Amino acid sequence: MRDLSKAMIRFSWAMPLFGFQQFMNLLNLGDPNRSQGQTTESLNAVTEAAAGQFGSLMGATFRSGDAIQAQLVDALLGNVSTGTSTRPSTTPPTSPAPSYQPPPGLVPGYKSDPYREVVLARYTRGSGKFSRDKKFIALRMKLYTLDGREDGYHEGVWEAQFSRPEELLGRPAPPQGPMNEPRGPVPHAPVMAETKAHWVFGDNSSVIVAGPASSHLIPLRDGSFLFLVSTAQIITGGTGRFEGAYGLVQSLGSTHVPAGVNLFGAEDVSFTASTVDTFRIVPGKYYASPDTASSGTRPPATTRAPDSYPGRTTAPSSDYPYEAHYATVRGSKMHYIDEGKGDPILFLHGNPAWSYLWRNVIPHLTSSGRCIAPDLIGMGRSGKPEIDYSFFDQFDYLEEFIKKLGLRKITLVLHDWGTALGFHYAMRNQEKVKGLVFMEALVKPYTSWEDFPASLRDTFRTFRDPKKGRELIVENNVMIEQVLPGSVMRKLTETEMNYYREPFRTQRDRLPIMAFINELPVAGVPGAITSLVSNYCEKLKRSSIPKLLIYADPGAITTAADVAWCRDNLTNLKTVSIGPGIHFHQEDNPDGVGREIAAWLAAVRSERGVTE
Repeated sequence: MRDLSKAMIRFSWAMPLFGFQQFMNLLNLGDPNRSQGQTTESLNAVTEAAAGQFGSLMGATFRSGDAIQAQLVDALLGNVSTGTSTRPSTTPPTSPAPSYQPPPGLVPGYKSDPYREVVLARYTRGSGKFSRDKKFIALRMKLYTLDGREDGYHEGVWEAQFSRPEELLGRPAPPQGPMNEPRGPVPHAPVMAETKAHWVFGDNSSVIVAGPASSHLIPLRDGSFLFLVSTAQIITGGTGRFEGAYGLVQSLGSTHVPAGVNLFGAEDVSFTASTVDTFRIVPGKYYASPDTASSGTRPPATTRAPDSYPGRTTAPSSDYPYEAHYATVRGSKMHYIDEGKGDPILFLHGNPAWSYLWRNVIPHLTSSGRCIAPDLIGMGRSGKPEIDYSFFDQFDYLEEFIKKLGLRKITLVLHDWGTALGFHYAMRNQEKVKGLVFMEALVKPYTSWEDFPASLRDTFRTFRDPKKGRELIVENNVMIEQVLPGSVMRKLTETEMNYYREPFRTQRDRLPIMAFINELPVAGVPGAITSLVSNYCEKLKRSSIPKLLIYADPGAITTAADVAWCRDNLTNLKTVSIGPGIHFHQEDNPDGVGREIAAWLAAVRSERGVTE
């Protein structure tokens, strides 16, 4: 029983990142055939699985924290005499680790209701300074997403509420009597400090907080100490997308104090520290005007989409209720959706997707223009000619498609590789384009693999390996079966997955997916695509075409840093956040995407003095 208890306590270091339900599923306490040893082994396996999920920096932090936690648990539960831990080492083995699949949902990140709240997880690393009078600690930390991407900074002040440092060594008395009856007094850990702080995210939005802290100094067997601080703070203000926000922040911080270092010495003492922080935020716009749809308040369940789509609610629908249209382009048929009237709004999907991606966005825009969503050649329900499916092939077919339909005054709505195709077209045909809407975009080349999104870097480097990439993408279809659903915060239904599988049933069908991956412009390779993207990037900086960047938190390709770059470099640009999202915002929040585009189009028309 001791080994199981130690494993459970050790694993609690990571529990805020995963959630109680996943932890209980992992333990599977209802299974009488599951031994304590099996549960302990599972927890040890999750340590490695979790470290692997986080990326290099957070992985190292996680393993270090787990090692210290193991030592602490040994000290608390009586393994001092041996001087060694009974648990297996968390050092990565030199030989391949056993295959381990975490339970469904056991993935770092967050999920929330995008209409009512934002739930975030971050961690910090940085320095603190203990004042001479030992009443204050000042913190200055860098803020990171869980996959290791820098995302702003954190500053805070900790004010001691104790008179002697020895009070930090105290523990509550063991509780007595029944645990399920309201009898007091209940022993508690006293408030040892008060805190104030702010977190400034990569897009310069921030939250400002204040609240109590429970702080403890725990001696370890080697003469060092672990200084633990747990805070529960109320959000008292915010800026940017969190202006007027309400909510709570929980911060779990730790500092390892080496043997011989006295935090309470006579002088200022500097030290390094790290925290894991969880934020539950209700942005001001979500409760400011609950009677108006424009406030961002979640619509009632009975609210319906535009009248031309009766019965469709605001929840994502798996239906694809569109009439098929075809244009013959370069000897092959290209399939497209064609709904509404007015100036064309051209929706371009990316990889691995098709016009099905836009099914729940288009209803919001049929009153704004003629909504046209083609399937790129070789994808969706378009033809599959014997071509290489290079970017230049795709562009030639797209350009000819636009000519066939005689499109002018186009608003381009772009996603993923559709952004590269659309940007290239727009910068070559600025007289035909009156607006650019883009999300999860390839705005500029990646100067190196270190510049590539950290959460995707290792995966896509493997995809670029000629042998492994073909095996994964063409033979095993991982882009559809794993990458696509893994880039959506909600769980796609089986109906939705079958629609996405439809165009890519055979290995030959998946060649366009592979072609796009091989042409990602990273570190100057391939040279032709790098040059093309660089060229349209420079033109975008100078172009006066109205632009709308839709982004979500944390995003996959378009992160907070990318949003900031676009704001600083692109002219005539509006940016708007639609709340939580990874890569496929059209699946997580199609109503948010559609409403923001409709509102932006109306504003652009108003600025131009156009009435329709």
